[in-house]
Amino acid sequence: SEDEVTQAFDLRRNEFITPERRQIRQMVFGEEAEANVAYDQLQSGKSFEEVAQATLGWNDDDTNLGLVTKEDLDGELANTAFSADQGSINRPVASVFGYHLLLVEEIQPGEELNLGDVRPQIEETLRNEKAIDLVYDLVNQLEDTLGTGATLAEAAASINLSVNIITDIDANGRDIDGNLMEDAFADLASDSQFLAQGWELELEEISQLIASTEDSFFVLQTIEEKLARP
Repeated sequence: SEDEVTQAFDLRRNEFITPERRQIRQMVFGEEAEANVAYDQLQSGKSFEEVAQATLGWNDDDTNLGLVTKEDLDGELANTAFSADQGSINRPVASVFGYHLLLVEEIQPGEELNLGDVRPQIEETLRNEKAIDLVYDLVNQLEDTLGTGATLAEAAASINLSVNIITDIDANGRDIDGNLMEDAFADLASDSQFLAQGWELELEEISQLIASTEDSFFVLQTIEEKLARP
């Protein structure tokens, strides 16, 4: 329903927000006076790389803070870095690590998707969740019915399912001609649990309901056995 879609969007809103990111270089000095000297050199026209090398002995890798979000930085550093224009260099900013000069090299704007943008994704997720819930409801009903002593056909019919028969399958999931099973039974025939159960059960015995892959379940009954051919 529309209410369910809207509620799911509100609960997951943070998943649809891409924060702004900035590519930043920095120099960090132990003393504010040292940072001010470096800042003046930058203002006189020297490059960030030149000043970092001359004052700190830092190369490009040393100055590269990387592509960061505001949450990646602390306090005043975050405020300064994310209020500056691209290409600008701030006056020294203090932190527990020293005095920072920051260069904003690139700005990648953030994005916030609205409900219209992600409606198909949310609807598909909700359908899948409801389908899985329905599978588990049917599983519980099937187990309850089998627990009363019902036959496999009776238990299946109680939840509007039918019993399928796989004929001439061997312990390796192959047919009478030695070929892998195909069509609707291909997945089951390659399921190690299914094959193991098929050869552990006595004839006419009904297995427990067994969880397989991708939220699927099976229950089986061996009804006939043929001897191996020479």
